[in-house]
Amino acid sequence: MRRAMDAVRLRLPRSHSGRSSSGGEGWLVLSEEHRIPQAMINPLVRWPGVSADPQGQGGPVVYEMSRPRALKIKPWRRMKPDVVLLQSWFNTPRDQVESIIADVRQTRPEAKIVFLDWYAPIHLPQPWLFPLVDVYVKKHVVRDRDRYVQGFHDTNLIEYESQWDESLKPQLEEGVPAQALESKLFVGWNFATDRHLVAKLNQRRYESTSRTIEVHCRLGALHGTPWYRHMRERSLKAVSALDHQPSIVTSEGVDPARFWDELCQSKACISPFGYGEVCWRDFEAIAAGAILIKPDMSHLETWPNIYQPYQTYVPVKWDFSDLEEQCAWALASEERRLQICARAVEVWRDYIDRGWTNRLRELNDCLEAASRME
Repeated sequence: MRRAMDAVRLRLPRSHSGRSSSGGEGWLVLSEEHRIPQAMINPLVRWPGVSADPQGQGGPVVYEMSRPRALKIKPWRRMKPDVVLLQSWFNTPRDQVESIIADVRQTRPEAKIVFLDWYAPIHLPQPWLFPLVDVYVKKHVVRDRDRYVQGFHDTNLIEYESQWDESLKPQLEEGVPAQALESKLFVGWNFATDRHLVAKLNQRRYESTSRTIEVHCRLGALHGTPWYRHMRERSLKAVSALDHQPSIVTSEGVDPARFWDELCQSKACISPFGYGEVCWRDFEAIAAGAILIKPDMSHLETWPNIYQPYQTYVPVKWDFSDLEEQCAWALASEERRLQICARAVEVWRDYIDRGWTNRLRELNDCLEAASRME
């Protein structure tokens, strides 16, 4: 089985031999320098062999540069890329993002522009981007695409929390036309491609059968925006009511090494939502060999799909009313618990070895379709 390996990040060189059949010079990624957005970039620039050409012709040469630095030197003017993949923060001034896109269009009209939405929430906070780009890649989406047409009250999680406090709900946001969604929205890849998480998976700690902690759940419940605090405090209260000992259920934080060691000694990990549904903790639990217990994810589409009920995780209701029942079920049979944990590892590894390359091929097909529509 091929391992995902770190590679030296490719920087913009003076010259290279990676020209494509269309006369361009590969793909250019304008990324944000933070671990969360980098999880989408890692397989493009850090895994040898993974960023292979979907057509098997030797592969696109992929270059990466931080978006702030790119604003100063405008590398697309020198390298003439076939594809420009752009990230930004959700609060990056609109005129900055529009300026980059306009300059690429003017300098390299043949290039396709792809926006990589790495945001935790499941809504589309910048609907104005759709007319400006060729493909909009989001790492997870709601299965009911009509929700994007209607627009959200910021995020679906705020909408849910507002049933306890109506003041939490902001105004309804602008939606995206159905035609734009159909032609441009592409479901990308989630935290499974984060190189730090893959390194944890490759430690194979999930194989350990020596586990002294029944349930693990460390939550920072008192930080963040009002709706987030409300959700985390509600989650912590529900988990604290469980009667499985010995367990670690607390809002106290610890250093990452200790957190990881605790997970590797745990039979089950409860992972409530964060600012979005997909969390680091979900993958950490799988890599550690703790069965993942999490609010129901059936409304969501993401790759790889580690959220297969009773196959790769154990779902609970969003109000946690069945949490005790589901935890008892998850811990009642060690054989069953190990089977679910093993299946989650299998789904993740298969995506690293084969699934991501297939997803890249489908993205390439989407780009070709965009070319035909011109």
